[in-house]
Amino acid sequence: MGRRIGGTETRACAEIGAHISSWRRIMHLTQDELASRARISRESLSKLENGTGTMSLDRVLSVANALGIADEVVRGFDPMETQYGRLQLLSNVPQRVRRNG
Repeated sequence: MGRRIGGTETRACAEIGAHISSWRRIMHLTQDELASRARISRESLSKLENGTGTMSLDRVLSVANALGIADEVVRGFDPMETQYGRLQLLSNVPQRVRRNG
């Protein structure tokens, strides 16, 4: 039996699905066209867009690639793309020790 996802993940799935649907419509693609480009079934894409399906990361990235947004998705995981990540990095960098003499 698969792992049950919590409320935060459920909301994230729904939000990502809505974004994928919006991107598809902006690009004037049908579900069949996008699914074909991403090499997944239309049913899987429909579940993903509705936030009800679970997909592996490689399939989600395949959809993002078919939409031309894979680089942005990958960049979204880069901690240096966020203010929080940059601040954490700066706070964890050891201070240079000065030596007298």
